[in-house]
Amino acid sequence: TVSSKELLMKEIWIFTLICAIYAGWYLLQNGISAFDEGRIGVFEGGFNANDIAKGIAYVGIITLAHFLIHNLKGKLIHIPIIVFMVFLIFLTGSRSALIAFVVASVFTILYWLKGSNKVVSASFVIIAFLIACYFAYSYLLRALPELMSRFTLEDVMDNGGTGRVDVWTAFMQHYFLDYWMFGIGFNASNIYDAVKVVNGVGHGAHNLIVDILASSGVFGLVVYGMIYVRTYKEMFREVKHDKSMLMFLALYTAILATGVGENVFRGRMIWFVNGLILLLISINKKERDLSAINQLNIEDGSKIL
Repeated sequence: TVSSKELLMKEIWIFTLICAIYAGWYLLQNGISAFDEGRIGVFEGGFNANDIAKGIAYVGIITLAHFLIHNLKGKLIHIPIIVFMVFLIFLTGSRSALIAFVVASVFTILYWLKGSNKVVSASFVIIAFLIACYFAYSYLLRALPELMSRFTLEDVMDNGGTGRVDVWTAFMQHYFLDYWMFGIGFNASNIYDAVKVVNGVGHGAHNLIVDILASSGVFGLVVYGMIYVRTYKEMFREVKHDKSMLMFLALYTAILATGVGENVFRGRMIWFVNGLILLLISINKKERDLSAINQLNIEDGSKIL
Protein backbone atom coordinates (compact mmCIF):
# COMPACT_ATOMS: atom_id res chain seq x y z
CA THR A 1 0.00 0.00 0.00
CA VAL A 2 1.06 3.59 -0.58
CA SER A 3 0.97 5.88 2.48
CA SER A 4 -0.52 9.37 2.43
CA LYS A 5 2.97 10.74 3.08
CA GLU A 6 4.37 9.01 -0.02
CA LEU A 7 1.47 10.36 -2.06
CA LEU A 8 2.20 13.87 -0.75
CA MET A 9 5.86 13.58 -1.76
CA LYS A 10 4.82 12.37 -5.22
CA GLU A 11 2.35 15.24 -5.60
CA ILE A 12 4.99 17.80 -4.58
CA TRP A 13 7.34 16.40 -7.24
CA ILE A 14 4.60 16.40 -9.90
CA PHE A 15 3.70 20.01 -9.05
CA THR A 16 7.39 20.94 -9.28
CA LEU A 17 7.57 19.37 -12.75
CA ILE A 18 4.45 21.26 -13.83
CA CYS A 19 6.01 24.55 -12.66
CA ALA A 20 9.22 23.81 -14.59
CA ILE A 21 7.29 22.86 -17.74
CA TYR A 22 5.16 26.00 -17.51
CA ALA A 23 8.26 28.17 -17.11
CA GLY A 24 9.78 26.55 -20.20
CA TRP A 25 6.61 27.04 -22.21
CA TYR A 26 6.36 30.68 -21.11
CA LEU A 27 9.97 31.31 -22.10
CA LEU A 28 9.41 29.83 -25.56
CA GLN A 29 6.24 31.88 -26.04
CA ASN A 30 7.57 35.25 -24.86
CA GLY A 31 11.38 35.17 -25.06
CA ILE A 32 14.00 35.94 -22.43
CA SER A 33 12.76 39.49 -21.88
CA ALA A 34 9.60 38.07 -20.29
CA PHE A 35 11.61 37.05 -17.23
CA ASP A 36 13.80 40.16 -17.15
CA GLU A 37 13.63 41.43 -13.54
CA GLY A 38 10.61 39.23 -12.79
CA ARG A 39 8.32 40.47 -15.57
CA ILE A 40 6.37 37.25 -16.11
CA GLY A 41 2.69 37.50 -16.96
CA VAL A 42 0.39 40.37 -16.05
CA PHE A 43 -0.20 40.85 -12.35
CA GLU A 44 -2.29 43.46 -10.59
CA GLY A 45 -2.07 44.88 -7.10
CA GLY A 46 0.95 44.66 -4.84
CA PHE A 47 2.63 41.71 -6.54
CA ASN A 48 6.35 41.47 -5.79
CA ALA A 49 8.42 40.31 -8.75
CA ASN A 50 10.93 38.81 -6.32
CA ASP A 51 8.30 36.19 -5.48
CA ILE A 52 8.73 34.84 -9.02
CA ALA A 53 12.48 34.52 -8.48
CA LYS A 54 12.03 32.84 -5.09
CA GLY A 55 9.56 30.37 -6.58
CA ILE A 56 12.01 29.50 -9.35
CA ALA A 57 14.78 28.95 -6.78
CA TYR A 58 12.50 26.64 -4.77
CA VAL A 59 11.61 24.61 -7.87
CA GLY A 60 15.31 24.21 -8.58
CA ILE A 61 16.23 23.13 -5.05
CA ILE A 62 13.33 20.66 -4.79
CA THR A 63 14.45 19.15 -8.10
CA LEU A 64 18.02 18.85 -6.83
CA ALA A 65 16.91 17.19 -3.59
CA HIS A 66 14.64 14.78 -5.50
CA PHE A 67 17.60 13.91 -7.72
CA LEU A 68 19.80 13.15 -4.70
CA ILE A 69 17.07 11.19 -2.89
CA HIS A 70 16.87 8.85 -5.89
CA ASN A 71 20.67 8.40 -5.92
CA LEU A 72 21.31 10.40 -9.10
CA LYS A 73 18.76 8.47 -11.18
CA GLY A 74 16.93 10.35 -13.93
CA LYS A 75 19.77 12.63 -14.98
CA LEU A 76 18.03 13.55 -18.26
CA ILE A 77 15.09 14.97 -16.30
CA HIS A 78 16.67 16.51 -13.22
CA ILE A 79 19.84 18.16 -14.53
CA PRO A 80 18.17 20.10 -17.40
CA ILE A 81 15.50 21.39 -15.00
CA ILE A 82 18.08 22.50 -12.42
CA VAL A 83 20.22 24.27 -15.04
CA PHE A 84 17.10 25.85 -16.54
CA MET A 85 16.03 27.19 -13.13
CA VAL A 86 19.48 28.74 -12.60
CA PHE A 87 19.14 30.31 -16.07
CA LEU A 88 15.76 31.79 -15.08
CA ILE A 89 17.05 33.04 -11.72
CA PHE A 90 19.66 35.08 -13.57
CA LEU A 91 16.96 36.41 -15.89
CA THR A 92 14.85 37.63 -12.98
CA GLY A 93 17.82 39.63 -11.72
CA SER A 94 17.21 38.47 -8.15
CA ARG A 95 20.42 38.16 -6.17
CA SER A 96 18.50 36.95 -3.12
CA ALA A 97 17.06 34.01 -5.08
CA LEU A 98 20.50 33.15 -6.42
CA ILE A 99 22.00 33.26 -2.92
CA ALA A 100 19.17 31.03 -1.64
CA PHE A 101 19.67 28.48 -4.40
CA VAL A 102 23.46 28.37 -4.06
CA VAL A 103 23.45 28.15 -0.24
CA ALA A 104 20.74 25.49 -0.15
CA SER A 105 22.38 23.50 -2.98
CA VAL A 106 25.80 23.43 -1.32
CA PHE A 107 24.28 22.53 2.04
CA THR A 108 22.09 19.77 0.57
CA ILE A 109 24.82 18.23 -1.57
CA LEU A 110 27.34 18.20 1.29
CA TYR A 111 24.79 16.65 3.65
CA TRP A 112 23.88 14.00 1.07
CA LEU A 113 27.53 13.19 0.30
CA LYS A 114 28.15 12.58 4.01
CA GLY A 115 26.05 9.41 3.90
CA SER A 116 26.46 8.45 0.25
CA ASN A 117 28.72 5.92 -1.46
CA LYS A 118 28.38 7.65 -4.83
CA VAL A 119 30.96 10.38 -4.33
CA VAL A 120 32.68 9.74 -7.68
CA SER A 121 29.42 9.69 -9.67
CA ALA A 122 28.21 12.79 -7.85
CA SER A 123 31.47 14.59 -8.65
CA PHE A 124 30.98 14.05 -12.39
CA VAL A 125 27.36 15.21 -12.16
CA ILE A 126 28.35 18.34 -10.22
CA ILE A 127 31.10 19.17 -12.73
CA ALA A 128 28.66 18.74 -15.63
CA PHE A 129 26.15 20.95 -13.82
CA LEU A 130 28.74 23.68 -13.20
CA ILE A 131 29.84 23.61 -16.85
CA ALA A 132 26.23 23.95 -18.02
CA CYS A 133 25.66 26.86 -15.61
CA TYR A 134 28.81 28.55 -16.87
CA PHE A 135 27.59 28.40 -20.48
CA ALA A 136 24.17 29.68 -19.43
CA TYR A 137 25.79 32.57 -17.56
CA SER A 138 28.09 33.35 -20.50
CA TYR A 139 25.16 33.43 -22.90
CA LEU A 140 23.16 35.79 -20.70
CA LEU A 141 26.22 37.99 -20.14
CA ARG A 142 26.38 38.56 -23.91
CA ALA A 143 22.62 38.85 -24.42
CA LEU A 144 21.77 40.99 -21.36
CA PRO A 145 24.96 42.62 -20.04
CA GLU A 146 23.14 45.32 -18.07
CA LEU A 147 20.97 42.79 -16.24
CA MET A 148 23.87 40.46 -15.51
CA SER A 149 25.93 43.30 -14.07
CA ARG A 150 23.60 43.09 -11.06
CA PHE A 151 25.38 39.90 -10.04
CA THR A 152 28.81 41.49 -9.77
CA LEU A 153 30.29 42.40 -6.39
CA GLU A 154 30.92 45.94 -7.63
CA ASP A 155 27.22 46.49 -8.30
CA VAL A 156 26.24 45.18 -4.87
CA MET A 157 28.75 47.47 -3.18
CA ASP A 158 27.76 50.50 -5.28
CA ASN A 159 24.03 50.41 -4.51
CA GLY A 160 24.18 48.71 -1.11
CA GLY A 161 22.09 45.75 -2.22
CA THR A 162 19.48 47.99 -3.88
CA GLY A 163 19.26 50.16 -0.78
CA ARG A 164 18.97 47.29 1.69
CA VAL A 165 22.08 48.31 3.64
CA ASP A 166 20.59 51.78 4.13
CA VAL A 167 17.42 50.23 5.55
CA TRP A 168 19.32 47.98 7.98
CA THR A 169 21.61 50.83 9.04
CA ALA A 170 18.66 53.18 9.63
CA PHE A 171 16.90 50.72 11.91
CA MET A 172 19.94 49.44 13.81
CA GLN A 173 21.41 52.90 14.48
CA HIS A 174 18.23 54.88 15.19
CA TYR A 175 15.73 52.40 16.72
CA PHE A 176 17.33 49.14 17.82
CA LEU A 177 19.31 50.69 20.70
CA ASP A 178 16.07 52.01 22.26
CA TYR A 179 13.79 49.08 21.40
CA TRP A 180 16.25 46.18 21.53
CA MET A 181 14.23 43.99 23.89
CA PHE A 182 10.79 43.79 22.21
CA GLY A 183 11.20 45.76 18.96
CA ILE A 184 8.81 48.33 17.53
CA GLY A 185 5.86 46.01 16.88
CA PHE A 186 4.58 43.45 14.37
CA ASN A 187 2.71 45.86 12.13
CA ALA A 188 4.59 45.82 8.81
CA SER A 189 4.11 49.57 8.44
CA ASN A 190 6.09 50.22 11.65
CA ILE A 191 9.53 49.61 10.17
CA TYR A 192 8.42 51.17 6.88
CA ASP A 193 7.49 54.41 8.64
CA ALA A 194 10.55 54.27 10.93
CA VAL A 195 12.95 53.95 7.99
CA LYS A 196 11.09 56.70 6.12
CA VAL A 197 11.71 59.14 9.00
CA VAL A 198 15.48 58.51 8.71
CA ASN A 199 16.00 58.01 4.96
CA GLY A 200 13.04 59.89 3.51
CA VAL A 201 11.88 56.69 1.77
CA GLY A 202 10.05 53.84 3.48
CA HIS A 203 11.09 50.22 3.04
CA GLY A 204 10.49 46.84 4.60
CA ALA A 205 13.31 45.12 6.47
CA HIS A 206 14.38 42.91 3.54
CA ASN A 207 16.25 40.66 5.94
CA LEU A 208 15.07 37.84 8.19
CA ILE A 209 17.06 38.83 11.28
CA VAL A 210 16.42 42.58 10.98
CA ASP A 211 12.70 41.88 10.45
CA ILE A 212 12.53 39.78 13.63
CA LEU A 213 14.49 42.37 15.62
CA ALA A 214 12.23 45.16 14.36
CA SER A 215 9.00 43.33 15.14
CA SER A 216 9.90 41.60 18.41
CA GLY A 217 13.45 42.51 19.42
CA VAL A 218 16.04 40.21 20.92
CA PHE A 219 13.25 38.37 22.75
CA GLY A 220 11.66 37.46 19.42
CA LEU A 221 15.01 36.54 17.89
CA VAL A 222 15.56 34.00 20.67
CA VAL A 223 12.02 32.59 20.44
CA TYR A 224 11.90 32.29 16.66
CA GLY A 225 15.51 31.15 16.54
CA MET A 226 14.56 28.28 18.85
CA ILE A 227 11.75 27.32 16.46
CA TYR A 228 14.08 27.26 13.45
CA VAL A 229 16.78 25.34 15.35
CA ARG A 230 14.27 22.83 16.67
CA THR A 231 12.89 22.23 13.18
CA TYR A 232 16.41 21.59 11.87
CA LYS A 233 17.15 19.17 14.73
CA GLU A 234 13.94 17.26 14.01
CA MET A 235 14.77 17.08 10.29
CA PHE A 236 18.34 15.89 10.94
CA ARG A 237 16.97 13.07 13.11
CA GLU A 238 14.19 12.18 10.71
CA VAL A 239 16.24 12.13 7.50
CA LYS A 240 18.15 9.16 8.96
CA HIS A 241 14.89 7.19 8.89
CA ASP A 242 13.22 8.81 5.89
CA LYS A 243 15.48 10.02 3.08
CA SER A 244 12.59 11.90 1.45
CA MET A 245 12.90 14.43 4.30
CA LEU A 246 15.99 15.72 2.45
CA MET A 247 13.57 17.49 0.08
CA PHE A 248 12.13 19.52 2.96
CA LEU A 249 15.56 20.07 4.50
CA ALA A 250 16.70 21.61 1.21
CA LEU A 251 13.54 23.71 0.78
CA TYR A 252 13.62 24.99 4.37
CA THR A 253 17.26 26.00 3.97
CA ALA A 254 16.45 27.81 0.71
CA ILE A 255 13.61 29.75 2.35
CA LEU A 256 15.77 30.85 5.28
CA ALA A 257 18.66 31.72 2.94
CA THR A 258 16.28 33.91 0.93
CA GLY A 259 15.98 35.93 4.13
CA VAL A 260 19.43 37.40 3.46
CA GLY A 261 17.79 40.02 1.25
CA GLU A 262 14.03 39.44 1.31
CA ASN A 263 11.11 39.57 3.71
CA VAL A 264 10.36 35.93 4.56
CA PHE A 265 9.55 36.22 8.28
CA ARG A 266 6.09 37.68 7.64
CA GLY A 267 5.34 35.49 4.63
CA ARG A 268 3.16 32.39 4.69
CA MET A 269 5.68 30.13 2.97
CA ILE A 270 8.13 29.68 5.82
CA TRP A 271 5.43 28.92 8.39
CA PHE A 272 3.49 26.62 6.07
CA VAL A 273 6.62 24.60 5.31
CA ASN A 274 7.66 24.63 8.98
CA GLY A 275 4.28 23.26 10.03
CA LEU A 276 4.20 20.68 7.25
CA ILE A 277 7.68 19.42 8.20
CA LEU A 278 6.74 18.95 11.87
CA LEU A 279 3.45 17.28 10.87
CA LEU A 280 5.20 14.77 8.58
CA ILE A 281 7.82 14.02 11.23
CA SER A 282 5.07 13.41 13.79
CA ILE A 283 3.29 11.04 11.38
CA ASN A 284 6.53 9.17 10.70
CA LYS A 285 7.23 8.75 14.41
CA LYS A 286 3.74 7.41 15.09
CA GLU A 287 4.07 4.96 12.20
CA ARG A 288 7.41 3.70 13.53
CA ASP A 289 5.99 3.35 17.06
CA LEU A 290 2.98 1.43 15.73
CA SER A 291 5.25 -0.81 13.67
CA ALA A 292 7.40 -1.52 16.74
CA ILE A 293 4.32 -2.40 18.81
CA ASN A 294 3.05 -4.73 16.08
CA GLN A 295 6.46 -6.38 15.89
CA LEU A 296 6.45 -6.97 19.65
CA ASN A 297 2.94 -8.47 19.47
CA ILE A 298 4.08 -10.81 16.72
CA GLU A 299 7.11 -11.90 18.72
CA ASP A 300 5.02 -12.41 21.87
CA GLY A 301 2.50 -14.45 19.88
CA SER A 302 5.22 -16.68 18.43
CA LYS A 303 6.59 -17.35 21.95
CA ILE A 304 3.17 -18.43 23.20
CA LEU A 305 2.76 -20.80 20.26
